[in-house]
Amino acid sequence: MKDAESIGLTLAVVKNNEIVYYDSFGYNPDYNDPGRRKPIDKAGLFRIASVSKTFVATAIFQLVEKGLIDLDRDINDYLDYSIRNPQFPDIPITVRMLLGHRSSITDAKYGTYRNKLDVFFSPNNVDYKAMFLGNKPGTKYNYSNYGYNILGAVIEKASGTRFDDYIDDNIIKPLGLTASYNVSKLDSTKFVWAMNYNESKKAFSKSVNMYNPFTAEMKNYELGKSTAYFSPAGGIKISVLDLAKYMMMHMNYGTYKNVRILSRKSEEMMQIPSTRGSYTALGFYHSRSSGIEGVDLIGHSGGAFGVYSEMFFNLEKKFGFVIICNGCNSGHALGTQVMKELYNVFIK
Repeated sequence: MKDAESIGLTLAVVKNNEIVYYDSFGYNPDYNDPGRRKPIDKAGLFRIASVSKTFVATAIFQLVEKGLIDLDRDINDYLDYSIRNPQFPDIPITVRMLLGHRSSITDAKYGTYRNKLDVFFSPNNVDYKAMFLGNKPGTKYNYSNYGYNILGAVIEKASGTRFDDYIDDNIIKPLGLTASYNVSKLDSTKFVWAMNYNESKKAFSKSVNMYNPFTAEMKNYELGKSTAYFSPAGGIKISVLDLAKYMMMHMNYGTYKNVRILSRKSEEMMQIPSTRGSYTALGFYHSRSSGIEGVDLIGHSGGAFGVYSEMFFNLEKKFGFVIICNGCNSGHALGTQVMKELYNVFIK
């Protein structure tokens, strides 16, 4: 942590389906008083960035099991607007393509439209064409946050339920967790804030928009159109301990403490990759950068607002790691180092 100038680090280790280590180090920055160093509450709530995508995938497969979503159906069948790559207007973009980051939708304008989908509402939008790559949908892997925000809209239209409510009612509450995509449903005093590191300036700055509630915007919320306010691609807020419990559900093919969230068939579709090191069908990937040679780890990482998150597990031996850093100069390298040491101490 010292070498990485880490602001703070919270982590949990799961072994044989039990949490065997859980602790935090460093501090939760006070933006109003930079000189104040309040220790991180290990039960604090983090915005976990792209690990959130696994919650979206979980919800999609729940709706597939209910017959409300077909993975190979055109997403336009669920939406009130049409999304097509203008270079391939006759080729549908499917739910499966979005899940596997093969939709040809790019993040080129993500900085401009991070919490909006309206760039897709009209093909005449000057930025519409920039949202797509030049390859045919379904043919090329290209990581897309937009794809998962659109999946959030698909969840809303297929279920008839606002995105945050669907996740809370069908994943969070059944598992007995304290978490939500909706900032307004959580105790803000529990939030762990982060600091962004600027490589060129060799300095940290505060991430003031980490927990934006979009209070005014929520008053005119429209299902399938306003979904990006919640940032399905990266916006869930949860503690490390509860994220570890959620991870154990996936480690056990959809079940945690006798509560079944998904079928084994769905879990296998989410977790089995077409090629080693790539995204699986659909929502997780197999890591080749964990630093643990010869050990297969499935999961997801995330990085945004200065946060670097890791959630990876081994299906065969039932162990896993959740590691969240709220600011450092080395990105995911710190989490990789820590994961390797945790494996050597607790698992190997």
